[in-house]
Parts: sequence; structure tokens; C-alpha cells
Amino acid sequence: FLRTMQHVLAPSLLRNRGWPDSIQKDFSSVMHKFMATLTENANRLKGNTVLYVPLENLTEVQLKEAHLDKELVQRFETAVIHWTRQIKEVVNEKDVDSAAESEGPLSEIEYWRARTKDLSNIRKQFGRKEVTQIVDVLQEAKSFYYLEPFLALRADIENGTEEAIDNLRYLNTLVEPCTCLLYTSPSPR
Repeated sequence: FLRTMQHVLAPSLLRNRGWPDSIQKDFSSVMHKFMATLTENANRLKGNTVLYVPLENLTEVQLKEAHLDKELVQRFETAVIHWTRQIKEVVNEKDVDSAAESEGPLSEIEYWRARTKDLSNIRKQFGRKEVTQIVDVLQEAKSFYYLEPFLALRADIENGTEEAIDNLRYLNTLVEPCTCLLYTSPSPR
């Protein structure tokens, strides 16, 4: 369903220019919010954080002038606000999720494995062409109010990814002994 929405329905509906400008603008805004939420929720079920990128298909010439298009800048700001909220949730999850600690070492290792995967995936998305283009357009538009919190979280993701990788590296040495302990019965004396 998500792929159909992203690649067929949303582009078709967003390209429709038969509506008055005010309706088209409102519809576009609502459609992008819906797609951002749909993308987030569909991927969250899989344990992934995916940043929704509005489909704009800008040429290089359009990209140079994109910071002057107020509606486009507003759509990009909305995307960055959504990304910032998503990433804050992931960064703060570490502080809240103590359930894995109380379930035992194998659960803790699994938690760090999943965290490493998710943070690495977010870090990888920062390098996507579409994401860097949005950041560049917002920098040119001097939209620092929305961009600065996102860029600060980007640094948190970098640090968090390295922390998760290190933790997992050391915790992986405990997998075998903890698995043996899990399936071993105490010997009667």
C-alpha cells in the first residue's frame, strides 16, 4: 500500500493542476502530512525510522532558485519538522527503554542490535541526495529556525550510532556464554 501511495497515487494527485490554487495548496499540504505519517507508521512497525521526502523532482536549474519559492520552502520546512520529531523520539528512546535491561542480557543485546540498525539507517538517510537537497534549499532560504534543531539532532545520531556500535561490539562477546547459561539447568548436589 505504501509503495502504491508513494509512486502512483500521491504523484498523480499532486500533479493535478485542475483545481484552484488555494485548494491545490491545501490539498498538497495535507497530502504531504498524510504521506509523512503513513511512511513513518508503516516503517515503525518494522522497527525502522524512515524520513519522508516530498517528491518534487526538481531540475538543477530549479534547485538553484528553489529557496525563492515560498510554498516549496514551507513544504521542506514541514518535512524537516517531521524529521526532527521522529529523530527526537529515536534519540530519547535510549533513556526510556529500560525494559530490555530487566529482561536479561540477551534482551539487552537485542535492544542494542536493533538500535544500531535503526540509527545507522537514519545516518545513511542523511546522505541521500533528496535529504541533502532539502537541507541546502533551507540553508539558502535562511530557514534556520527549523533547520538548526534538525542539524543538532544529526550530530546526536552520529554520536548515538557510534555508541550503539561500540556497545554492540562488546555485548556480542556475551552472546555465547549467555545463551549457554539460558539453556543450562543447575546441577543437583
